[in-house]
Amino acid sequence: MSRQHAQVTIPNTEVRSLSSSIVDQEYQIFVAFPHGYDASDMAYPVLYLLDANGFFGLVTETVSMLQVFQ
Repeated sequence: MSRQHAQVTIPNTEVRSLSSSIVDQEYQIFVAFPHGYDASDMAYPVLYLLDANGFFGLVTETVSMLQVFQ
């Protein structure tokens, strides 16, 4: 039995596409922004995650919780 599940969205995130002509492949880049990023002109540190397909949600929520407890 196959079920269709509704998609969910993590708040303050985007998915962008990056095409490589060298390997003729398109990659998805997952981007998470800190709360209030769009209304701020501050510089923020960057965290690069190599296996975002598996861990993007976990890492995004962990960073979000760490920001709450600053």
